[in-house]
Amino acid sequence: ESNPDVLTGFSRKVGVSNDYQFHDVFGLDEELLMMIPQPSHAVILLFPGAEREQATDAAAADNTGPFFLYQVKGLGNACGTIAAIHAIANSEARASLAPSSTLDAYLKACEGMGPEKRGQRLLGDEDIRKAHDAQASEGQTSSEGADGEVDYHFVCFVHSNATLFELDGLKAAPIARGTTNAEDLLKDAAKAIQQHHIAKKPDMVSFAVLSLGPSEG
Repeated sequence: ESNPDVLTGFSRKVGVSNDYQFHDVFGLDEELLMMIPQPSHAVILLFPGAEREQATDAAAADNTGPFFLYQVKGLGNACGTIAAIHAIANSEARASLAPSSTLDAYLKACEGMGPEKRGQRLLGDEDIRKAHDAQASEGQTSSEGADGEVDYHFVCFVHSNATLFELDGLKAAPIARGTTNAEDLLKDAAKAIQQHHIAKKPDMVSFAVLSLGPSEG
């Protein structure tokens, strides 16, 4: 299960304004996508199974690409939190962060760092840990099953420099998934999810999609 209220609650605790929230995406067909509050600033996918890659120096800090952090092993149960951070840090929601808020402080501390060091910094960030723990009991935020193996996993799709990027904290670097723009992010992310995840696992029926967009009401 993936509950948008859980990620919205986390985002509010770390400093995002009430103008933004996460929404359920009930299907990837164009008609269903049109029902989602627009604009969509980032898209999160929860799906079964994931494979870890070793972080490398090749994925050093890149100020021209999206903000990306690596899920170091000590962060084994925080992939939902990492996806939310990726969504916020790479969208206009970042500008809404309260000065010196928990996430604002973390992102500023990460400037000039590579993905692995950002992951290590997150591992030691007690304020983000507290925000994660406060929300974790309310919904699925874990990538590990009872046996410690990766069970379900969150990834995030964002728009940066006219490119759609898939940000998977278990991978060594952002994955380019074609071109996009701010207006077509949701549609293009849906296509990437279908092509690179669902088509490769046609029997995958247990997945969920969320959109970071404007708050309702």
